[in-house]
Amino acid sequence: MKNRFIIPFITFMLLFVSCNNDDDGNLVNINGTVNNQVNSFIYNSLQAFYLYKDEQPLLANDRFNNQNEINTYTNQQGNPINFFELLTPQKDRFSFIVSDFVRLENFFSGVRLSTGMDFIEMDLENENSKYIVATQIAKGSPADLAGIKRGMVFNKIDNEKITVNNRGKLFGSEPKNYSLGLAEVVDQKITDTDQTFNLEKIEFTENPIAVSKVLEVDNTKIGYLLYNSFIRNSEEELNTEFGKFKSAGITDLVVDLRYNGGGSVATAIALASLITGQFTDQVILKEQWNSDLQKRFEESNPERLVQRFVNKTPANSALNSLNLKKVYFLTTKNETASSSELVPNSLSAYIDVVIVGDETGTVGKSQASTTFYDSPNLFNKENINESHKYALQPLIFKSVNNNNVQVPNSGLTPTIIAKENLFNLGTLGDVDEPLLKKALDDITGKATPAAKQLIPQALGKYVGSSRMYDPNYQRMYASE
Repeated sequence: MKNRFIIPFITFMLLFVSCNNDDDGNLVNINGTVNNQVNSFIYNSLQAFYLYKDEQPLLANDRFNNQNEINTYTNQQGNPINFFELLTPQKDRFSFIVSDFVRLENFFSGVRLSTGMDFIEMDLENENSKYIVATQIAKGSPADLAGIKRGMVFNKIDNEKITVNNRGKLFGSEPKNYSLGLAEVVDQKITDTDQTFNLEKIEFTENPIAVSKVLEVDNTKIGYLLYNSFIRNSEEELNTEFGKFKSAGITDLVVDLRYNGGGSVATAIALASLITGQFTDQVILKEQWNSDLQKRFEESNPERLVQRFVNKTPANSALNSLNLKKVYFLTTKNETASSSELVPNSLSAYIDVVIVGDETGTVGKSQASTTFYDSPNLFNKENINESHKYALQPLIFKSVNNNNVQVPNSGLTPTIIAKENLFNLGTLGDVDEPLLKKALDDITGKATPAAKQLIPQALGKYVGSSRMYDPNYQRMYASE
């Protein structure tokens, strides 16, 4: 199985507990007729729109003579998820298939099943145990009400050490209730305490704007925005916050994308347009499709291959743009991806972009996907095949900025090097929070003092984050 995420029918998460195995036991049983319909839908969609079509001989235009031959082939393929895997190359870590598009749509709307605690998962070297560190707590969530704070370390779940055998409880839809045992770092070791927290996973709608505030540092008004996901149709909320920045008269802006794994391209364009405003209708990004579609668009509709800065929200509200000539972004290596890379990369063709982050860069992803439904028009559910709920989320194009610069596979190189210390995270939005302080000091012309490394930045090896099994993790979605 490729190193990507495939979302099963019963739950998005169960398969991911053992993400190196194909576990068909978690998939819905469908009869042969429906199976054939799904496989035909998969093939025809990828054959027409898939970004890497040119690299898959099975999708070549001359592979079959007609639709009947295609149907004969697809009818022989069995499980749709296995068939989707067959048609997508190993290099593609981001395309996926779901067998319940309702759950996928909920995620796109910001609806998550979670305790409200985001965390980093670490693997203790030479030990069969793990620990997690809380990075964010959603306001009003079960984790917030339980008293969990950013920076807390946990090494037990339901009174047992967190291991590869029980870590699935942290991610799956079941169990909905569990306890976490608080730990502390003593002499560079993770040590137990007697304190536990009882948590419940609930379905709640996430506000992607986690923190928005105006900071006044050395008589300089600086806007700070912690933005966690480019959720579709969140432009009005973004516009409201930028209206506050504008009214306050900020002269500088720090956009915190360190935990933002991507999302809607349209929302990313809105954010870039709010930061600027002086480039309306100019090209913010260019799209590069598979060779067939690229040629077709170039010949018949070249405007289809570019997207432009905007001055209104989808609801037609005028943008509260700041007309900035310089902007700061806070990033991390393992979390900042896709749309979170698109915005700085696209803006860099027009204004001064300062990136604060890990010396190894960001994730490095410039490809966008969209949702295909089994309907006459793949991009919507009108006259959809009601015999199943499968949908595809394949990569369809990659983007470059107006200077034809693509986000490197190694990610965006930081202007200012700064890496989060899991044991000294600070308070998000506070002027002394380490990564934010790096940006503030640069804005105000100060030299950031070297931090005292009393303890290492991490013990053990990074495994992932609480969001790594979400459909929008490290992904960028086009609006078709």
